[in-house]
Amino acid sequence: MAVELLERLGMTVLMVGDGPNDIIALQKANSGLLITETIKCNGLVAPFISEIFPYGLHSVCRLVIESRGVVFAFVSMYQHIVLLGIFFVTCKTFLLWQSQAMIPAMAWLFIDIFCTLLPLLLFSFSRPKEYKIKNVNTTINHPSHDITSSHYPETCNSDCVNTRIKNLNTYAIDVNSDKYMLLVDNESPSALINKQIYNIKSHVGFHTFYTASFLSLLISLLGFFVISNRLVHFVLPKHGIERCFRYNLTIPVYLWHIRQDNIEAASSWCYISFQLVNQVWPIWLRSSSLIPMKTNILLIIWNITMNFFILFCIWMEPSRLGCILRINCDDQTSRSLPDNWIKLSSPFYGQYNNNIFPKFWKIELTFWCVFFLMLNVIISIALRTVIFKFRDFEQIKAPNPSKTTSNRTESSLNENVGT
Repeated sequence: MAVELLERLGMTVLMVGDGPNDIIALQKANSGLLITETIKCNGLVAPFISEIFPYGLHSVCRLVIESRGVVFAFVSMYQHIVLLGIFFVTCKTFLLWQSQAMIPAMAWLFIDIFCTLLPLLLFSFSRPKEYKIKNVNTTINHPSHDITSSHYPETCNSDCVNTRIKNLNTYAIDVNSDKYMLLVDNESPSALINKQIYNIKSHVGFHTFYTASFLSLLISLLGFFVISNRLVHFVLPKHGIERCFRYNLTIPVYLWHIRQDNIEAASSWCYISFQLVNQVWPIWLRSSSLIPMKTNILLIIWNITMNFFILFCIWMEPSRLGCILRINCDDQTSRSLPDNWIKLSSPFYGQYNNNIFPKFWKIELTFWCVFFLMLNVIISIALRTVIFKFRDFEQIKAPNPSKTTSNRTESSLNENVGT
């Protein structure tokens, strides 16, 4: 009944049990952990099973750590997809309004698979962040080996603490930030039951994540507007190239694919894909439940490979690969594409029979892509630093059940002695 009541209140319930009478609650809870003397149990008894010795209680902390990592990964994926849709729609609408152009179909396929789907899959390989217990303030001088003894676990989640450490004001220290959270404060050095457990409720991580996410979207959109206006109003007139707006207005609606053969469309998909690929860096900077990105080797390899590929597309000479993606392509190369798999071979329909970037625009486009990426990263770092510096934690003092039970036992004994 307690589990059902908590779930009705919208809470996520983690149930820990050590006997047959806890099996029903373990199965009904969102996540159940059965601690037994042996792990030779049927998996249908509880979702998670752990030995009581030597790491039974520590497995509770590990389960909380893993759960936080999984929840954050899913929230990040969901929000990334939502912001991605807003970013796509805004860029496509602005490109159509300004140049009557459309992003090439094969470029969209590249963006959907390699810049959107693949990073979300690799993002799931991220590991949750761990917290170390460190002695910050002591009421009695203890030898260092008493605190760092091998009897205590080396790592612990921010919601867990080793209850055998006495006479200490224990803090959970996030090894990747300057965030200190008071967990246990001993009132008396003589009695272990005088501990007071504090529940730290902090909204700092949520504020950092959501605020930085929307700022990231605004910065990326600002970069797209800057690049589009620079290209249309400054770069193309400087090189004697007419913008494709008037030419595309004469194209019938059913020949929509002709609108993708121009410099404006090619520049747009290069910038969009570059920003999407490098969104993993701001996500890691504004995260509060994941360790640094350097541990996810597959994601790093993918990120470096995609960056080199996009920059290669910007700087390459006319080639078959460029004509497939409709960037730096001319009519002769476009007609030489193979026609055995899908009908890729076709004339180049642009007004100048090519959309080869001028050398000056290659330099400027590369600069703007890197500039707005660095601006995104710097603002994420600054926002995270400011929020954690002026953070405000809400401490809720919860009574210790063992202390309450002990007080009741003492009072009952006194009554019996009195009678």
